[in-house]
Amino acid sequence: MKMIKLYDIVIIIIALICGASLMILPMVLDNDSNGVCVIKVNGEEIRRIDLSSVLEDETIVIDNEYGENHILVTKNGVSVIYSDCLQKVEMTDEPIYKPGQSLVCLPHRLVIEIIGEGDIPDAVTY
Repeated sequence: MKMIKLYDIVIIIIALICGASLMILPMVLDNDSNGVCVIKVNGEEIRRIDLSSVLEDETIVIDNEYGENHILVTKNGVSVIYSDCLQKVEMTDEPIYKPGQSLVCLPHRLVIEIIGEGDIPDAVTY
């Protein structure tokens, strides 16, 4: 039976710290809201909001012949807090805030997307 030496414990602690920092660091560094939120219903732009200029929370109510949605805009991002559609797919736990992210409610023909400088096309785009 081998004994665990002091150097083994030090290496394990360093590995755990490095692993934890690799998981936490991207979340901390990636929380900048520098995009523009574009809200569209049936392909028509309803509202455009610069997320870097949001100072206080705002609730936007979209109520039309397709259905009703309540959109919450905060300094941390945009989320749908109420929808009267059946699936409620657009109601996520985390708000969207990065360019390229979107929320879609097909029954209500609602599209909320973040556009900006960091909008990078993916491999499917090509």
